[in-house]
Amino acid sequence: MNPADPPTLAPLTSFFNQKACFMQENRISAAIPGDVIAQAAEAIDKATGLLKPFIRGLSDKERQTILKMSDKSQAFGNKVGQYCEGYPELAPGYLSISELQKDLELVRVLRPILNNVSVLCKDLDDTVMLAGSEAFVASLYYYHSVKFAAEKGNVNAKTIYADLAKRFPGRGSKGKGGDGTQDQK
Repeated sequence: MNPADPPTLAPLTSFFNQKACFMQENRISAAIPGDVIAQAAEAIDKATGLLKPFIRGLSDKERQTILKMSDKSQAFGNKVGQYCEGYPELAPGYLSISELQKDLELVRVLRPILNNVSVLCKDLDDTVMLAGSEAFVASLYYYHSVKFAAEKGNVNAKTIYADLAKRFPGRGSKGKGGDGTQDQK
């Protein structure tokens, strides 16, 4: 190679391709068609609109302080509701049996929806987390590759590195790269 020739990325590419420690694990590979995203968003908006008049949000304090009904408590409540219908004379005067029945019915019909939506929310959160993690790892691989090429004098890499390094301001310190990660030497 002539010293006057511009540096190439071939040694860098070879270096990264040979290092097993740099192999990116790809646990998710999906591209959701735009019409599927639009239909899903529309369905969620529709469900929200349908249920909005019947649901109520709670403050953090309310969530901490109210008594909560688990599945076992729901069975107990349902049994009480049946007894209230059969023996209303045993209910205290301050208990509204009709409101108890409405609350029990609301729990009965909403819990399956909540369970399904909770699973969907967790799966969406997991998928976004996994895809984000893989994208960030891949971005860091590229960033370090550009950084290495910039250090070797590649003009395009210097420009790209200067732009990408803005993501990590003030993180440079002795023994660290500008991104706050250990320099790979």
